[in-house]
Amino acid sequence: MPPRKKSFGKRSKSERTLIKKEQSIGASLEDEKLVESDVIQSVLPKVLQQDSKVMESEYNELLLTFSDLNILYKDKKDSKWNEKCWYNYVYKSREINPLILPEVNAYLTELEEDEICDIMHIFEECRKSQQMCEDIKQAVLECPEISHKILRSWMQSIKNLQFMMRKKMDASTFKILRAANEYINDESFNMEFGIADKSNDQKSVTYCLWGNLSKNLRHKGMNLPSVGFSFELPPELLKISCAVRIWHSLFDNVTSTFCESAIPNECRFGELIVKDNFAETLLEEIYPASEDQMCLQLDALAMAELLSTALKQISAPELSGKTDSEKLSSAVTFTPPEEPELTILEKAEYFVVGGLYHFDLFQLPHQTVKSGYWIFTNWNEKELCRIPYRTSIIPIRHPKPDMSPAVAAEFADSEIKRFDKEMCSAISISLKLPDNVLFLEQPIPAFWIPFKKGFTTIGFFETKYDEDTGHIFFKTNQFGIIGLLQRKYNNMPYQSWELSKGAEKNTALLTITGMQVAIKINISKEGCCIQQIERDGKFLFSDCYLIWMNPDGLIKKLLSMGMNIAVEKDISYFIEISPKNAELENWTYSCMSILCHAFNFCWSRWNVAVQSDQLVMRYNFAEDEKDKFTHVLLAPGKAVEIKCTESNTKFSDEPLEGQKYFSNLYHLLMERNKVESSEKIDYEFVNNIFFLLSLSKPFSCS
Repeated sequence: MPPRKKSFGKRSKSERTLIKKEQSIGASLEDEKLVESDVIQSVLPKVLQQDSKVMESEYNELLLTFSDLNILYKDKKDSKWNEKCWYNYVYKSREINPLILPEVNAYLTELEEDEICDIMHIFEECRKSQQMCEDIKQAVLECPEISHKILRSWMQSIKNLQFMMRKKMDASTFKILRAANEYINDESFNMEFGIADKSNDQKSVTYCLWGNLSKNLRHKGMNLPSVGFSFELPPELLKISCAVRIWHSLFDNVTSTFCESAIPNECRFGELIVKDNFAETLLEEIYPASEDQMCLQLDALAMAELLSTALKQISAPELSGKTDSEKLSSAVTFTPPEEPELTILEKAEYFVVGGLYHFDLFQLPHQTVKSGYWIFTNWNEKELCRIPYRTSIIPIRHPKPDMSPAVAAEFADSEIKRFDKEMCSAISISLKLPDNVLFLEQPIPAFWIPFKKGFTTIGFFETKYDEDTGHIFFKTNQFGIIGLLQRKYNNMPYQSWELSKGAEKNTALLTITGMQVAIKINISKEGCCIQQIERDGKFLFSDCYLIWMNPDGLIKKLLSMGMNIAVEKDISYFIEISPKNAELENWTYSCMSILCHAFNFCWSRWNVAVQSDQLVMRYNFAEDEKDKFTHVLLAPGKAVEIKCTESNTKFSDEPLEGQKYFSNLYHLLMERNKVESSEKIDYEFVNNIFFLLSLSKPFSCS
């Protein structure tokens, strides 16, 4: 039997009491730990939930403000449109309504049947048609809601008016050319006719005609300083009875560009607009390519007739003793040239400045002869006959790398001789550029290609631009419609920008300093106006200052003058910028618009250094010192003032001491500066600021 374990005996009462006390203390400590962890875990979500609730509250408050502004703007636009329609109904009921297509067509039918072909009368009718087109364009900008059917009708009216303007100008040209003997120059014995139609002290239309009556090779063309045009023709054309017309119009009466510029830009507070491509589809339907291709086929058929006419019109002694092949080579050869592949300039990168130049070659019609009381006219000729002149001029080709030095030198010499020989058939032209437009770089002459609906630079040689006199010189191998183009973003990226509070209530000043031009724009509830345009220390276009218009109209006005501040989504393909998050940018412009009554905003060089979903700018309270600015860092759902300044060598996003984070710029500035609410701000003034900021996009383009 194993030995029995030693017994320690029973614990005393005091020991048992001590053990129970220790156990109770341990249990209480464990309970306290559990309770403390539960409290910590329950408090953290409450803090986070409270922050998210504040952010959501700020977001909803601002969104409600933006929604109210959008509704107010729409209601005001509706009331203005109704007032305008009522005014036109009461006071202009007897005038032609350009917004009603049947009325426009009735007017055009009456104009077509009008046999008055006096050039000044045609100028007046063209001005009337241009004004109707402008009225339609303005209606597109002002009408609150345009159905697709109405927009189609309005665009068709513009096209019909454009066509009638060209047709009436051709009829007047035909009448003047028939009486070419009345405009003979005493020195050259050729017809010379030039006239300019001044509208609002500006040459809106410049027109000149030249007729080859003498066929003298010593007189190669015409030089009319009064209209600013001159040209010289090649010997081939000086041997035939031809006429040349240069017709410059500031109004685009050919392309669909005018209709495209009529389509309004749409912006809404706190919303990103998805652009409807219906307008582009509509313009494709109204300006189809098939019609232009048919015109090209007719021109091709006319080449053979022109060649036979040229052979007949060359003097008989010159062709005597020559074979048929020699006769053919001595006349002008109208064969399609072997040119490089046709390239069309991007509409998103280039735009026309200063209107269009119609450079046309016509067959000189039979002259009207007066004998006593009798007038003899050839009634077989009813209209102008265009001569589709075009020669082959291929640019000088460089020697291939695998050629030996001797072969390369011989090839280069042969290319120079070939090019010089081909250039003998080129046409030399000099054009005086309009005074009311600005070219920030050398203009690019380009031909309008109807069936491609675009411009091409192929066919121009030896282009020179004299900026001091405003003349451009070039040689070309054909006739056609010429536009002078420049790059749309040649003044970008912006060097700086500033949006400051105006001297009066509900006014502001937007200053945009570009690569070459600085523009100051006044903004009020009445709209926008140009305060100043500066280039190289000189103030330009003072006659355009302080003319109030809506923001869309102002941007299109600047574009017609040669300056662009509107940014499109594909800008990054053409210039190097730092595009920003579209939603954040729109939201920031919305906040700046409703804060502009109390704050000044300014460009910061650190905006380029941050990421695409961050914005950096400077601001100050309008009542404080103007030179004292505070930097603000903006991100989606976050706005904070930072210590970084313009003089720092490196960017830092460290916030100011004691800084509290806000979800947006509006609540940050209102809380930090204790500013009164923006309820009393005029909503039209706010909308005008927002529209300009949204289209110029200073954050992405500076």
